[in-house]
Amino acid sequence: MCLKIRDLHFNYTKSTIWISGDINLHDINWVSSIIDGNSNQLLIDAIFDAVSEQIVTFPTRNNNTLDLFITNIPSLIESHDPFLE
Repeated sequence: MCLKIRDLHFNYTKSTIWISGDINLHDINWVSSIIDGNSNQLLIDAIFDAVSEQIVTFPTRNNNTLDLFITNIPSLIESHDPFLE
């Protein structure tokens, strides 16, 4: 996944990039970008070097933010409250 993110960034420099889904990385605090351990450091580096921002800032499963929306143009996204509590 890290290589694909970097590939998108370097080969499609003028494109809008959106990556979304149930990424299931419970050891990452997406609000503070703090990782509990080093296993996902490469992914975090790829996302913030190539893309820029993870939009979802609330827990999507228990206390974890597992459903992510990552983009290189966050100004295109309008903020909304979560659908389900």
